Amino acid sequence: PNRYYELTKKEIKPVLQVDFNSVRKEQYLDMMYLSSGLSWTPIYLIELIEEQKARLSLRAEVVNNVEDINNTDVNFVVGVPNFNDAKKLSALVDFSASGFHDYPTAADVNRFANSVQVLNSNTYEIEEFAPVSPSGTMDGIDGSAEEDLFFYTLKNMNLKKGGRGHYPVFTANIDIAHIYECNLPGNTESKNYYKDDFLFSPDPTVVYHSIKLINDTKYPFTTGPAMVVKQQGDTKPISQDRLNYTSIKGHSFMKLTEAPDVRINQAEKTIAVKEKAKTVVRGNYTDYYDLFTVEGKIKVKNFKNKKIDLNIKRTIMGELGKSSIKWLTANRINTTGTNSSGYQNNTTEVCWETSVDAGEEMTITYSYQIWVRAF
Repeated sequence: PNRYYELTKKEIKPVLQVDFNSVRKEQYLDMMYLSSGLSWTPIYLIELIEEQKARLSLRAEVVNNVEDINNTDVNFVVGVPNFNDAKKLSALVDFSASGFHDYPTAADVNRFANSVQVLNSNTYEIEEFAPVSPSGTMDGIDGSAEEDLFFYTLKNMNLKKGGRGHYPVFTANIDIAHIYECNLPGNTESKNYYKDDFLFSPDPTVVYHSIKLINDTKYPFTTGPAMVVKQQGDTKPISQDRLNYTSIKGHSFMKLTEAPDVRINQAEKTIAVKEKAKTVVRGNYTDYYDLFTVEGKIKVKNFKNKKIDLNIKRTIMGELGKSSIKWLTANRINTTGTNSSGYQNNTTEVCWETSVDAGEEMTITYSYQIWVRAF
């Protein structure tokens, strides 16, 4: 015969008791708490509609592993939230032996995925703060700035626990510019580096076609993946990259593709040397430095059938001299050690902003001086 056993067991569970000062039968109770498991990722679509115009659309990709969300106003938040104890349970609900949980570390926060703490169904993206400014031509949900956070507010959202969803945030027409960019390798303090005589490398430096996106909307652009397409009768995919945070009234650059039709070569040579022009005494050691005067050339060839705007960037160690075209400069703090020649030299980020007509060539000539240890 089959035998069945029935066991009744009492289980003690924690109960949260709330006492009210009023004796009314109905009381208003507002709950606010932090919870993990609800996150959002910004997803962008950039449609190139004209040479200097694009349509940018932002969707929120939501992952809900917390609870059913029914007809709820949800804020997708951009900013730098500060919830230091977000992963530590309150003693009111933590009945473990220690009653203590580890604090979150910096690795718990991901700038890209937006998968951080939730406050009243609000998730947070680690980004920069942007002030409120007038909007451009656009259509989207409400947005507002509170202290150092910006809120995209989606009304009456529905998403079951365990569900995933895409929700439109805004669509805007923005101004863009097509820029061709190149980062040249920097120079060095090695004496052998300055023995070459304008030996142009047979391998040109890689040039990238990028777009400059100008944010004249009322929203900041938070960091997220972006798909770029072009509308020419049908829709053609162009590129997929990351759109970096862009403040209101600011701009950012996004890489599209390599540009093999734009060729850039670089070479340098020493035009003068002052041997042992500087003496540096360090304790029992004496170092001598030669002063090299260097001339550089950058050759640009545009094989395209249209004029291009070009940004050429380079890090130069030494004292800048002259340039055949205007260069933008920004000094960098030296972090090289006292045993290197770099300790004797300034380091500068330079950028040449220029344009090259279709089928044309351009040569940029520049000079600088650098201290190199004499061996």
